[in-house]
Amino acid sequence: MTEKNIITARLGFIRQTARKLRRTVNLIRKMKAGEAREALNFMSYAAADPVKKLLLSAMANAKANHGVENPDDLYVSQFLVDDKSILKRFRARSKGRAFSIYKRCSQMSVVLSDLKPAEYAAHVWDVSPRNKKNRKKEESNK
Repeated sequence: MTEKNIITARLGFIRQTARKLRRTVNLIRKMKAGEAREALNFMSYAAADPVKKLLLSAMANAKANHGVENPDDLYVSQFLVDDKSILKRFRARSKGRAFSIYKRCSQMSVVLSDLKPAEYAAHVWDVSPRNKKNRKKEESNK
């Protein structure tokens, strides 16, 4: 079996909502890293900056830590955007009431690999410890 290059990077506590980040991330999923970088350069979304920062970090990890000569050829196999903590603030309203303001934060993680996204999903399914337990149960039931 050949060696698989799987590179990850994470970015936490991004002061933008996950919904806005997902809108940007959905456009670059399943692209090659070089194509995704070029697409992010020309996006008019404010969310493109942290997404590009994370993608460049993963590409730098590939070159420095994994010895990948050309990280532009790696696929964006997985790009997750999740909610993180919410900063709760209050604004004064009429009749002495307080109005809640939620300042949402997000976290992102990206996986670059030389596998296409569908192949990467199959690889994760095969190596998952949870699935090994399920396979043992199925074998013992037979």
